[in-house]
Amino acid sequence: MLLLCLVSAKVQAQTHDSITTQNLSTVEVSTWRLNWSQQGKRVLRIDTLLKMNNQFQSLSDVLSTQSPVFIKSYGPGALASSSLRGGSASQTAVLWNGFNINHPMLGQLDFSQLPSFLFDKVELEMGASSALHGSGVINGSIQLSNVPKYTNTIKAGVALNSGSFSSKKVGAFATYSTYRFNSSTRFYRHTALNNFLFITDSNTTQRQSRNAFETMGFVQDMSVLLNARNKIEASVWYNQFSKQLPNPFTAVSKASQFDENIRASFNWTNFSERYRLNIRQGVFSDELNYTDSLLPIFSKSKCFTSTTEVELSTSLNTWSTWFIGFQYTHQNVNSSNYKQTQTATRAALVSGLQVYNTTKKIVLSTTLRQEQSILLPVPLTGQVALEVKPTPQWQVKLSSAKVYRLPTLNDWYWSPGGNPRLKPEEGYSSDACLIYSLPFQNVSLQLTGSVFYKTIHNWILWLPKANFTSPDNVLKVRSRGVETQTELKYVNNKFYMYANVQTTYVLSTVEDSYLRDDASLGKQLIYTPRYAGNGTFTLGYKQCALVINHTYTGYRFSSSDHSSWLKPYHLSQVRLNYTQLLKHVSLTLNTAVLNVFNTNYQVIQNFPMPLQHYEIGLILQFNKPLKQKQ
Repeated sequence: MLLLCLVSAKVQAQTHDSITTQNLSTVEVSTWRLNWSQQGKRVLRIDTLLKMNNQFQSLSDVLSTQSPVFIKSYGPGALASSSLRGGSASQTAVLWNGFNINHPMLGQLDFSQLPSFLFDKVELEMGASSALHGSGVINGSIQLSNVPKYTNTIKAGVALNSGSFSSKKVGAFATYSTYRFNSSTRFYRHTALNNFLFITDSNTTQRQSRNAFETMGFVQDMSVLLNARNKIEASVWYNQFSKQLPNPFTAVSKASQFDENIRASFNWTNFSERYRLNIRQGVFSDELNYTDSLLPIFSKSKCFTSTTEVELSTSLNTWSTWFIGFQYTHQNVNSSNYKQTQTATRAALVSGLQVYNTTKKIVLSTTLRQEQSILLPVPLTGQVALEVKPTPQWQVKLSSAKVYRLPTLNDWYWSPGGNPRLKPEEGYSSDACLIYSLPFQNVSLQLTGSVFYKTIHNWILWLPKANFTSPDNVLKVRSRGVETQTELKYVNNKFYMYANVQTTYVLSTVEDSYLRDDASLGKQLIYTPRYAGNGTFTLGYKQCALVINHTYTGYRFSSSDHSSWLKPYHLSQVRLNYTQLLKHVSLTLNTAVLNVFNTNYQVIQNFPMPLQHYEIGLILQFNKPLKQKQ
């Protein structure tokens, strides 16, 4: 933090000495590719107020209560992966500053390791974007980013939270911002014994043992407006996570896991009224060590990924925009479960055209992508999107895309079992979304309805062989469904109210299989609820806020032939926040009761979840404007 202060003071001094004061145009933070990919799709943005009230929660908790994403959780602090629109976790990309940060060996991300405290913006793009983001964006993407604000202020704060099961959370942040420079630092740490009570199948109460975890890390973001046409952004994110892994079938366990992630991104933007050029570089190091002295297993792996992207968009005339981009990814993996160090490289060329009328009430965009991989042929992919806004209240979004997902490095090289003959998953996806918005004085109402349909061939599935399991392209899966959202806001002086209700119906079934007498034909994929929904109600007066959330998760089958299943469950939580405002300081006290009605449930079979539990937190923030001459 001392280095940041010195650097920012130096930048500020140089700016003040060499450049005269001038008004700078507003700069978009998102890359053009992110904006382009959201065309024709439903985009769910986590409400800022809700995010503030849940900043002590992990991203898995926020997504499971505020979005249609079904989180497959093995318990607090344990693996939490995503399932969107009946797909696997590997078919949903997690984008940080526009880069895909899914683990290259696993093809997915553990959301329990990501505090929502780290991100200004959490957006959920519903629908396929393989043509723009590459492999794996079949069901949608979860986009995480921080927004630099050149507000000429200095901000700092600390957040403390304590809860049941010896849970302790600490967060701190510091932001230094001038009209040209922004520096933001965020630190977090969360520890817990995680020895919660649960009810066994025999209806006895038992305490979870050997289930502790610790996560910590920091994010550093810096952004500089060099002049009216050039901006530089750089970010570094360090994350460390260690946890004990209990055995669901016996009280004896010696298994543990250690993760360490280092992520860095750099972005240079050059723009004018006619064009925008982005040159971006991402570097990612992912280490995962799993040990179990009883078996014994001592697995160590380390992945290095480098991604380079060049994007250019230009306005051809008053009614069209052209986009072209080049992406190159290099991956290197050293794992004790691979026979040797493995390397994978991919290069892709992306191009698109967007046409619109003068008012941009009608926007049509098309995109094509051709990717080359040293491991296997990659199909040509593309998408077409249409947005029509016939009136200020109504909006129609349509999109259709050819999609694909390359096998993960574990699919190819895991020993024993890796299959180098795998084909990529590929298929077609279509979406339609209708939005009705009605702002009226202090009230705003938005109704959203969307439908989707997709078919995926060569679905990769790990199957038991002689003495091990191995992946193969065995399934054809068809997914279709309906999503709804009702959002109501009311603000009147010191009083405000917010209500949000979301429902999902997903039918994701196996349509064909290369396996003889496959019992999964025509049946719902395992751990994919057909019916799910959540609702949030917020009531605020002056500095007080009451937040009530309720979620419903329907039946989930735990076997492919539907011979076993998990019962539906309801979960409720209540939060109460109070903020005391002073001149440059704000103090917020928040309390929460989770699983209010003491529901006994499991998300994944044989992995218990905690009964009713509590937490209390304190947030102290300092905010002061800098002198005008700065």
